[in-house]
Amino acid sequence: MDKAKAEALAASKDMDPIEGTIDVNIPIDALWTAFRDASQWRRWNRCMFWARNKDLVKGETLRWCFNAIRWYYPYKLPAKAEIIEVVERRKVTWEVNLLGFFAHHTYSMEDLGDGRARFGSWEKANGPSFRIMRPCWRAHFTFVKDESLKGVKTLEALYLREGRLDMSKLRKRSPAPLLVALALLLGVAVGATWAYRSFLRVAGEELAPGVYVVSGGCNSIVVEDGGETLVVDPKFPPISNWLHSWLERHTSSPVTRVVNTHFHFDHTQGNVIYPGARIVAHAGAEKLMQLRDGDFWRGRLAALPAKAEAIGAPRSFKVGFVDLELTPVAHAHTRSDVWIHLRKGSVEVVALGDIFFNGYYPFIDTGEGGSDLTGVIRTLRDLASRYPGAIFVPGHGPVAKADGVRRYADYLEALDRAVQWARAKGLSEDEAAKSIDLSSWRLSILPILHYGAIVSTADSNIRQAYRLRARAEPRFRSASPFL
Repeated sequence: MDKAKAEALAASKDMDPIEGTIDVNIPIDALWTAFRDASQWRRWNRCMFWARNKDLVKGETLRWCFNAIRWYYPYKLPAKAEIIEVVERRKVTWEVNLLGFFAHHTYSMEDLGDGRARFGSWEKANGPSFRIMRPCWRAHFTFVKDESLKGVKTLEALYLREGRLDMSKLRKRSPAPLLVALALLLGVAVGATWAYRSFLRVAGEELAPGVYVVSGGCNSIVVEDGGETLVVDPKFPPISNWLHSWLERHTSSPVTRVVNTHFHFDHTQGNVIYPGARIVAHAGAEKLMQLRDGDFWRGRLAALPAKAEAIGAPRSFKVGFVDLELTPVAHAHTRSDVWIHLRKGSVEVVALGDIFFNGYYPFIDTGEGGSDLTGVIRTLRDLASRYPGAIFVPGHGPVAKADGVRRYADYLEALDRAVQWARAKGLSEDEAAKSIDLSSWRLSILPILHYGAIVSTADSNIRQAYRLRARAEPRFRSASPFL
């Protein structure tokens, strides 16, 4: 065990532990005996794809592989850890110690008497690699905790039925180890290639001389003119570094100004690469960046938007001889949105950040400073009417014309009305997600890493819109969903 890192973990504020317990009608001896054969975990715990160890022994290496947190996610997650603590009939703890990532996981048991036991799962992590991927890891730890507790209920049903925990009575949930390895390698290769080519690869498209949209992670706008360069939304590590390399190859002027269209980290963390630039954003962005992603910005305060550059009203400025206008929005995708209008020759460009997702299910932020669908819809329709001949640049997805902006507004309106209908019918969030069909919109799943969400899907959009409506307590009623 790494004692120094363990002490740092105990004191760390990187995350609160993910923990939970469940009481079951299984004698402690039977539960402990069945549990310590890790090779059988996959039979009762759906978070486990495979595990090697036949026993849990202090000092040995535990090797296993997790299932994806959603069945349709294209990955399996292999892992290994040192077993640092085994207390008979009480608990086992293992330690994951990788580059920039440190975690302890404890499974515990307590004898409640009368043939009953309490089973618990506890996990905590810290480190720079953890902080970069914190939303993903928290979602993963929650998945492990939830499925482990559900799995023990599966063992309880087996014990009550058979009078003992005979694992042969439970179906195996994975193929032979060789097939596991092949499936794992193939899935990782295919998933990584697909993700890189579709969402991570940095590629530039010139919209007008010296005006580019650069995809990869999110869409960035680059404007070079008159010996200076402006970057809108400089992405997040490591893609922000790839964007910087792209700028070195395709521009010759220094970056003098950076604009953040809103506070979300995938559009802002690249600020740190441009220490000499003026950072411009909505007047509410700096506070929300520290509130929602404070761990990253702590120690990087100079890369936050400058108070002198806060946009509280429309503002115009030049990059060389190119005129740009930045306009703040009171409440749309977040409470920190600005959109940018520029014209270069005959080309008119409107960059909307995440007010506009083109071709993908959007991320709808239900956290503090998050989304207002009515505000998004109103903004989209207004801009599509105001600039009918413009090129519209979304935060994610290909550039579009005004018709594409209107179609996205139509989707959000249909989603919101369908959720209002479901709530008026008294449907729960789960029932609404099962009842509302968004497939006719033919949108694609979007990988994201936002505050516990990993992808945006029809299901997540319905749930996010439901939560926004539940918070507002609407009184909408309709005979059928508006789809």
